[in-house]
Amino acid sequence: MNEIAIYGATDRFNYGDLLFPLVVEWAAKQYRPGSDIYNLAIAESDFSNQGGLPTISIKDAFSNGLVQRCDRFVIAGGQVLDARWTAILGYLLGPRTDLTVRAIRKLLGERTTDTLARRIAGLSWPQPFVVPEGGLPEGVGVVYNAVGGAEIDSLRPGYLEALRRGLEKAAYISVRDCATRDALAKFGIHADLMPDSAVVMSRIFPLPTLLTRVRDELRNYLAENSGQYLVFQIGTKFVKGREQIIAKTVSDIASKQGLKIMLLAIGTATAHEDHIALEKVRRHLPAACNVYPMFNGSVWEIMAAIASAAIYIGTSLHGAITAMSFGIPRLAYTGEVRKLQEYLNTWDLNEFSAALPVDGNNDLIAKVLSVGGAECVSLSGKVINQADCGLRNLFEMRK
Repeated sequence: MNEIAIYGATDRFNYGDLLFPLVVEWAAKQYRPGSDIYNLAIAESDFSNQGGLPTISIKDAFSNGLVQRCDRFVIAGGQVLDARWTAILGYLLGPRTDLTVRAIRKLLGERTTDTLARRIAGLSWPQPFVVPEGGLPEGVGVVYNAVGGAEIDSLRPGYLEALRRGLEKAAYISVRDCATRDALAKFGIHADLMPDSAVVMSRIFPLPTLLTRVRDELRNYLAENSGQYLVFQIGTKFVKGREQIIAKTVSDIASKQGLKIMLLAIGTATAHEDHIALEKVRRHLPAACNVYPMFNGSVWEIMAAIASAAIYIGTSLHGAITAMSFGIPRLAYTGEVRKLQEYLNTWDLNEFSAALPVDGNNDLIAKVLSVGGAECVSLSGKVINQADCGLRNLFEMRK
């Protein structure tokens, strides 16, 4: 057998999740040449037009024997170790059902909504992206690719025990931040600490290559404004009631630093909905601001937009990782996204690991922008090389 399954949350438009199979597929071709590679997800989907890979539903992959043929089953990456089924119900059922799911959860409890999600997905695993003990046939080696789980301690004891027993059977585990590594160590699971594998993107897709895959309008904008704009991104749950102060913060930064503004939607799936959040912010920006909204960009366009910016500011972990990969200054916004803060604390320069408060901090912005390009590029190279080692391990570890 020389068949590899890649499994993750790649059946919705969330930039980071769509990056994982692209990167793992590249690594498989490097380190297991000649392999047949299958991209699996909860549901069948096709985001090829937006830069993603088509997915096969895991239910179909079991029923047609595809999973059973594979010798390697790669959990592609992301915040999977503490993920619950209820959290993915929204995109399984569609964005209009989110309020209904919340109501059912409040009335009947999360166990009920977890069970509903499992039935829809056709998968009985306790967690959607953790292979339980006995969850795959003998001979299929399970490997976890720089996954996250900084909030494992929030899981109930039954889920924790299932997680421990499942991970004990894995052929290889790497995690992307110290908090996740330490959480697993508490119940005896060893995991290598590796950067998020998506950080190798600039090695696979250098900027000149990306520019051949973007729309003419964006290509022209990037050519005329490279290094002259800030990228701002924010998820919808961080905006409510803060629209005016967020707009003021962004416009003040742009004005003081002499930068234009790109409002960049990175995740449009349920519970992310950056495009909705950014539109609310845009309405409060002063008319004098030079604003370029990009609410429906492809994977390539998002990557190119950040790679050409003066600075990235946002709540998206993979927005920051993209900036890290291309040597662009970056700051987390609000400090309320634990996985983002844990990752930056683990891998980034001290200047970039601080969070920008909602109401801004111009001294912090000036400090970040003062970091030399050579220092950014040096860190990028080191982190990319280590992530590449982690990818190699996925395919060289014995089952």
